[in-house]
Amino acid sequence: MVLRNSIATLCAALLLNACSGENSVKESTKEETLAPTENKVGQKLFTENCAQCHGNDGKLGASGASDLSASVLDDPELTKVITKGRNAMPGMGPILGKKKSINAVVDYVKELRK
Repeated sequence: MVLRNSIATLCAALLLNACSGENSVKESTKEETLAPTENKVGQKLFTENCAQCHGNDGKLGASGASDLSASVLDDPELTKVITKGRNAMPGMGPILGKKKSINAVVDYVKELRK
């Protein structure tokens, strides 16, 4: 079990590192600044853990990341994808930890649709 968790953590770290590579992330533009939000916790967690591949506006698509502004997933589906991952995206459950943090990211991702 410890080996499985170590491998999962290593895979997540490698994927995050790959997402932050020079060739996979476009330069930040004025249009890609953080939008004002009441959900400061969700925005902060998203910026720290998701924006490398999804971009600050959810539209970056680095390493095959989905355009979150076009997402139609409901809350349970978003929670599952964020917690367990999907395709090349690692599960962020172990990194985000508490359900409250995961819910804050879910709410922030929904704000990106506006």
